[in-house]
Amino acid sequence: MTKLILISSILLSIVLTLGCHKKEEQQCYIENGTQYKIYLDIYETLPNPHFDVMTSHIKLATHAQLQPGARLDLLSCNLKDGANYVYDWYSTDYKHSGWMRPVSGYAFNLFNYHPHLKFSITTKEKGSNERMICLNGDGIATLWKTVDAYDRNGKSIWNTLGPQRSHSIAIKYYTMIIDSNWEGPPVCIPIGMRNGFYLADTDRFWLNTNLFPDPDLILTDNASFLAPLKSESTDTLFYLTRTRDYSDDTCIVQYREPIYKIAKVKTEYSDKIDEQQ
Repeated sequence: MTKLILISSILLSIVLTLGCHKKEEQQCYIENGTQYKIYLDIYETLPNPHFDVMTSHIKLATHAQLQPGARLDLLSCNLKDGANYVYDWYSTDYKHSGWMRPVSGYAFNLFNYHPHLKFSITTKEKGSNERMICLNGDGIATLWKTVDAYDRNGKSIWNTLGPQRSHSIAIKYYTMIIDSNWEGPPVCIPIGMRNGFYLADTDRFWLNTNLFPDPDLILTDNASFLAPLKSESTDTLFYLTRTRDYSDDTCIVQYREPIYKIAKVKTEYSDKIDEQQ
């Protein structure tokens, strides 16, 4: 009988120990609250996270894949108490992502780590190709070049343009749109400017960088609001600018010609360059 009681006590002690350990592991985590299998990347950053991220002064701390409902135990990630981190998440098919969708209005999501931190990643948005178009999924930048230009009737005017027709446009995860042949004043060069995604409908990709005082730079796969131009590929877009006149208490939006067609020619990843064929 004494032996049986001893065995029972040992088993109960093991169960209680495992139960407490399991409870402890759940005290600090990021949960996949979406219905999709996702990748989660956590990056280290310095005391000024906004500046550090915009200048890419960060390095990968953790990369994980999470099933729906699964949790990443942050206590096992060797994060520093009180330090700032950036996290990025995206579904394995890249159609759902936190990029350009944060509450803070920046292109990234921030958190300050402490050993009792808990939060869930959720999304209510429909799938889209934004991340595939801009980053080829898990890239950090894409390079685009102008290959044609059109008027509002959809007629090519490429051969009538001079040197100004040649643009190399970089879409970067952190510094956003950069145009190598920008014709505006230096104050308008959009290095480090924040982009915003505005989907007019589920069929339109629309990315614009709001400059001050003008103009706006627009990338879209459907320019039918201005000309009979539409792209079905994630490797071609249309690039144009618009200005806004606020005189007389009204806002008059004017789109500028030409409407450029741009093609993706290169993708940059964290450890390699992948040339497009």
